[in-house]
Parts: sequence; C-alpha cells; structure tokens
Amino acid sequence: MATFLKTTEISIDGARTLPREYYTSPEIFGHELEHIFTKRWLCVGREDRIPNAGDWFTQQIGKESIIVLRDREGGLRAFYNVCRHRGTRICEEHSGQFSSTIQCPYHAWTYDLEGRLIGAPHIRVARRAAVKIPQQFASPDDLGLLRLPACCLRPSP
Repeated sequence: MATFLKTTEISIDGARTLPREYYTSPEIFGHELEHIFTKRWLCVGREDRIPNAGDWFTQQIGKESIIVLRDREGGLRAFYNVCRHRGTRICEEHSGQFSSTIQCPYHAWTYDLEGRLIGAPHIRVARRAAVKIPQQFASPDDLGLLRLPACCLRPSP
C-alpha cells in the first residue's frame, strides 16, 4: 500500500508552477478545449457513484454540461445536458435519480434512460406508427438526447 505524503514533506528541488497566463489566458484555454477536452477520453467520475438504474450525475467538460447515468440494463450512458426542443438544461443539480424517464423541466419533453424521445406535448411519438414531427427531423430517433461515448475502465485481474 502506498504511503500518503503531504506536499510539504516532498522535496522537489527547483520545482516551479506554470506561468500565470496558463491559468488565466482565454487563448490557452481555447487551445486546451480544442486539443484536449474535445479530442480525448476524460475520466469524469467513479462508476460507484451511479450503482442503480436511473442514478445520474452531471459533469462540466470545457463549456459543456453532460449527464452520466446508469440505464435500465445496467449500462453507462452519457448525454449532453440539453433538451433537444429548446436547448434547456435538463439537470440543474449535481446528482440524483431518474425514475424510469428523463423529463425536461421547460416543456416536458420526455426521454427514456437510453436517451430516446418517448413523449412530447403536441407531437405524437410512436415507435411503429406514423409519427408527426417537425420537418427538419427524419424520425423520432433524430429528436433523442445527444449521446456521448462512455465506458468504464477496470483494473486487470
């Protein structure tokens, strides 16, 4: 087992912090957003934060808020924290539990835990029936939450 040492107990001769602009420069931040946060896998949390179906947490990545949740089958899902209708933030809290659906607080668009649109006022949504949806979308699947890749890394046995 590793021993924890306080930073004041560690001798790092000649160590320095980054220059101030690395913490305050909008240009450097923009470069990091473009080349790191939107191009690489990022650890956003521990799997044990969402042990049950419907458990979720939000995480800010760059300028975006994402929802990470456990679906009905026990899988991990990640979505942009934005309703497809009017762009309203779906989850304002940092964590919680959805019952069996995700509902936007603005106009009550409702999604299942896999991110599919399953209900919307004034729009008839059905899986195997004629669907009345706005013309810019080909099918109800086009109106689901925008999904992000998600996986769980586990240590090798």
